[in-house]
Amino acid sequence: FDFLSANYDFTKGPLNGLVKPYTVIKRSGLRVGVFGLGVNPDGLIAEKNFAPIKYLDPVSTAQNMANILRENEKCDVVICLSHQGTHPGAHGQASDMDLAEKTKNIDVIIGAHTHKIVENLYVTNLVGDSVLLVQTGKAGARIGEISLKISREEHKFVKKFAYSKKK
Repeated sequence: FDFLSANYDFTKGPLNGLVKPYTVIKRSGLRVGVFGLGVNPDGLIAEKNFAPIKYLDPVSTAQNMANILRENEKCDVVICLSHQGTHPGAHGQASDMDLAEKTKNIDVIIGAHTHKIVENLYVTNLVGDSVLLVQTGKAGARIGEISLKISREEHKFVKKFAYSKKK
């Protein structure tokens, strides 16, 4: 599997070329774009252990990735794997809610970091579309499944997502 992180700049370190910003998965005639976002390391990771990696703004990075996946890669579905946390963090750090509300072209945000269970939370994005936000808690105690239903109506995809918990 690919290691995905779009908001860390690895160009000056040993991970350069090993971590990709996104991947495109092709299944049943659909193109699913997936990109990753990592948490702000300030206050979590000692600077000496993070250098020379550079942290990039997750909201602008998410928008850039969503545009690339939707427009350039022609993805039918765009999924963000986020480690930002559900709600704003310390010092106003971005969250999954910010990602959903301040961007467009993202269909699903699968979150982490706050260790909460979030099921079927629909957030309105920048252009009025719904973004599904989910998080399954911590330590692998729960596993989630997202069912995706896509139909073509009047030359436009209609997307419906539903999250369900698995034991």
